[in-house]
Amino acid sequence: MKDPWIKWFPGDFLHGVSELEPGEGWVYTIVLNLIYDGGGPWPLNLARLSRRCRMRPTATQKALDTLLDLGKLTLIDGFLTNARAVKSLESRQKLVEKSTEAANARWENSRAKAKENNDPDHADAMHNGCDRNAILEARSQIELEANASLSPGATKAPKARSYPEAFEAAWKEYPHHKGRSSKPNAAAVWAKLPADEREGLVAAIRRFAPNVGETCGGKGAPDMAVWLKDGKHLNWGAEAGPANSTGPAPTFDGPPELRARIVALKDDAFARRWLDHYCRWRGADRTILAINATVAETLKAELAGYFAERRISVAVAAANDRTQAKQERAA
Repeated sequence: MKDPWIKWFPGDFLHGVSELEPGEGWVYTIVLNLIYDGGGPWPLNLARLSRRCRMRPTATQKALDTLLDLGKLTLIDGFLTNARAVKSLESRQKLVEKSTEAANARWENSRAKAKENNDPDHADAMHNGCDRNAILEARSQIELEANASLSPGATKAPKARSYPEAFEAAWKEYPHHKGRSSKPNAAAVWAKLPADEREGLVAAIRRFAPNVGETCGGKGAPDMAVWLKDGKHLNWGAEAGPANSTGPAPTFDGPPELRARIVALKDDAFARRWLDHYCRWRGADRTILAINATVAETLKAELAGYFAERRISVAVAAANDRTQAKQERAA
């Protein structure tokens, strides 16, 4: 049911949004109004919502992620919804339907009495009066039952989404910069990481955390989702992290001239990060075998021209499996 107005409880609203950033409170208000105005869950369209909020899409998405994480809003099959708002709309619809049924019953009763009295004009008058009274009665009941969904302090929020324990552990350890990380986005990227990277992520984050200031130029850690997507966690793995000070550093087992050329085109840090630790060489078909898609795509994006010129391929394989590598070389 689409409603032309709703009740607003200022005290409850102010309490409910007191811990939200200004942009988050504004997006929350707009979405709830869209739900009421449309008569139900609103189909999420980030561009449209950004225009409604007069905010950049990135800022709108960040605010929306927070609201979803806090349970203020819920995303179901592409539709944004609020349990209390939808329940209120359904309740109002039932009230109207009930009042309409009552009005129809009174109208039928009035017509029956008019027929008994042989007075059709009286029947029409009763009909009109019953319709008007029914509308007034329905509106009165709706006003009494009007929900306070724009008053989140009085609303029982939906259950917050749950995450795997391994991700929660990594999220807790990550040195988040206030308001910069999106937990749903980070969880989505985390889920796509290879199993071995997920297993070693907490240790990698613990190596990274004390070095945030130096590594990030004093600007604080980036969004965890971006950090993972860019493969930055690979820099702090068991072999790459500064906590490991014993044993020889891993080296690329391919042609020395290949590595030297990559160093010349990029730099030695790039070669150590993307080549030495996470790649090996398959000479039979001139292929660099990368540990995962992140490494492979980075190498291809940064060195596409050189690889095409030298007819070098990049593929994904278990590049960090030293036992497998030894067996293949021995064969």
